[in-house]
Amino acid sequence: DQYGQINVGDSATIQADSFPGDIFQGTVRRIADQAEFTPRNVQTAEGRATTVYAVEILVTDEAGRLKPGMPVDATFAEGGQ
Repeated sequence: DQYGQINVGDSATIQADSFPGDIFQGTVRRIADQAEFTPRNVQTAEGRATTVYAVEILVTDEAGRLKPGMPVDATFAEGGQ
């Protein structure tokens, strides 16, 4: 529900289950213009909340611990997630 509040160039804070307690910084590089996953029958706000858009983030990780496709939680400058 925060798709419209995230923009290319926004800052992001990244946390990965694989590295508990470590925080990585990044910048939004790309936002998909089509949903990656949409429930079959979207008629309510709750149904729309499960629509997923891909967001590509360029992460500062000099040690190379994070790998492409690794699941992470991202918190964006506007407070979205």
